Amino acid sequence: MMTPTRILILEDIATDAELAVRELHKAGMDCTTVRVEKLDEFIDALTSFHPDVIIADYSLPTLNALDALRAMKRHHFALPFILCTGTQSEEVAVRCMKEGAVDYILKTSLRRLPTAVDNAIAKRTAEKETEAARAALQRSEEQHRLIAEHTHDLIGLYDRDLRIHFVSPSVRELLGYDPKQLAGNSLLDYVHGKDRAKVKNILQQSLILKDVRPIEFKIKHQNGEWKKFESAGSWIYNAEGVPENLVIISRDMTERRNLEAQLRQAQKMEGLGTLAGGIAHDFNNLLGIILGHSYLLRQLDTEGTLKRHIDAIGTTVERGSNLVRQLLAFARKSETKFSPVNLNSVVEDLTRILGETFPTNIQITTHLAAKPEKIVADANQLHQALLNLCVNARDAMSEGGTLTIRTRTVQRVPLESKQHVENTRPYLCLSVQDTGEGMNETTKARIFEPFFTTKEHGKGTGLGLSTVYGIINNHGGTIEVESEPNRGTTFSLYFPLIVSSPQAGAVALDKDSLVRGNNETILVVEDEVMLLDLASSILQSHGYRVLRAENGLDAVRMYQTYAGEVSVVLSDMGLPGLGGMQAFEQMKMVNPNVVAVFATGYLDDVAKESLAQAGVVGFLQKPYLPNEILAAVHNAVQVARTHTINE
Repeated sequence: MMTPTRILILEDIATDAELAVRELHKAGMDCTTVRVEKLDEFIDALTSFHPDVIIADYSLPTLNALDALRAMKRHHFALPFILCTGTQSEEVAVRCMKEGAVDYILKTSLRRLPTAVDNAIAKRTAEKETEAARAALQRSEEQHRLIAEHTHDLIGLYDRDLRIHFVSPSVRELLGYDPKQLAGNSLLDYVHGKDRAKVKNILQQSLILKDVRPIEFKIKHQNGEWKKFESAGSWIYNAEGVPENLVIISRDMTERRNLEAQLRQAQKMEGLGTLAGGIAHDFNNLLGIILGHSYLLRQLDTEGTLKRHIDAIGTTVERGSNLVRQLLAFARKSETKFSPVNLNSVVEDLTRILGETFPTNIQITTHLAAKPEKIVADANQLHQALLNLCVNARDAMSEGGTLTIRTRTVQRVPLESKQHVENTRPYLCLSVQDTGEGMNETTKARIFEPFFTTKEHGKGTGLGLSTVYGIINNHGGTIEVESEPNRGTTFSLYFPLIVSSPQAGAVALDKDSLVRGNNETILVVEDEVMLLDLASSILQSHGYRVLRAENGLDAVRMYQTYAGEVSVVLSDMGLPGLGGMQAFEQMKMVNPNVVAVFATGYLDDVAKESLAQAGVVGFLQKPYLPNEILAAVHNAVQVARTHTINE
């Protein structure tokens, strides 16, 4: 149902107003009217009546049409205003039209009034719709502006030749460019050369498919770095349906792709670590067999004619053991062994190897402390840290140069370290200096991050310096880096010196001081048959009775049968089927005081503590020497005797 048109009539002569209303009704207009003749009444009616249109005489006793128009402006009313007067002055009409009147009707021509009212209302409706559309457009533009200015993605508008018409302010943060600086340039000027053909092909296809599928490509940062972006776009078509402009939204995927690459690298390293750990376990057993038999040969060589050969076997086994420890360190299954270490000896041993393997255009020099001080350290880890630093130095001197290694004693660590360093004690400083390309401050700030590398793809894991950092922290020391572009690099490692030499720990017994058994029964459990034969032979030759088992289940069955006779169980940890620890737990169900010694290639401190609390009295590190087996079994027999006395 249509709402009647509300008409406010400003007229002091009632009959003139009635004639106007009659003319409107005659034309079929459904309207409601209110007549006023004073300015205050007029203003009140504007607020209370809410007219759709105003019909006003020009001249009234207390005001004229111009006064009414100006009052409307002051009170912010924009309504159709029709001048209806008996005055035929065009000057009056022009003045009113300038002030906002929409039409001019003579009272002698009221037939035009209905048409004038309809036109005025239609015009006002159109103006309202236009204003609403303009306001909606402004709101939309403001929303798009806010989105473009505050998004972390890159929004760009391009023509068909990929010339840049607009790019969002986020380009400053993402790529370092001023948006105005890019206007008119081609997007392809900033795309990596290897990706340009791919970008062109995708856009050519999109013109046919009318869809720009997502694409990933590299864009050059203002600082020269390449950033990876994932982009998707949409064409904007003109009235004829021809694509004219392209909107592309791009997201910086650099960090995500780097994290994904690091995750893949970590997973690969984990897999390699598992493989290395398995190889090291089997290799340990082989070394143990070789080492044991070389010991037996030494016992038989009373004349010493084979000493040189047996020593060579021992040296080779020791090198193999070091290799196993490196494999276990890679697999994060190495046990740190701290002992007094002469750092000069570590440097000398490594430089001999480096001299044979490094390029001839790299000169290696050493300046070692005259008094060879000792530090408490793991010699293998020190070797690894020094090797990593030297390899990095070699890679930094692709055109050749000088690698200098120094050791010296310092009383205070000469740097402000973020770590807590006790500066009142003496330190031994190991420095590795190269004359290579050096580093800027940005690179220096990240060199100890895992997986960070400045080397070409495939030429570095990014783990070398992070490993060095971990080793130094593990030794209670600290590290200093000095480097400038084209000025070389110096790494200085600071280790606390031994203030007073500690008492030596367990010392291996020589062959003349080995304690023999007294026919005690030892249950030996080992899945490597040759190692089982060797351990059994050593124990039997030194006064022990031996029972043998090649797996955990057989060991449990044998213990159940001979529990009253077995003094000590000597078992490998990694047994097939039922593991060493599980077998030990089942033996405890037979005899809670079972005495056991475990042999393994690796056992961390937490696991040792757990096994000790479970009742394990000794541990053997593979590969072990015969005297180490005998010493461990002898100590375990003493524990077993204590249990017997207490019972």
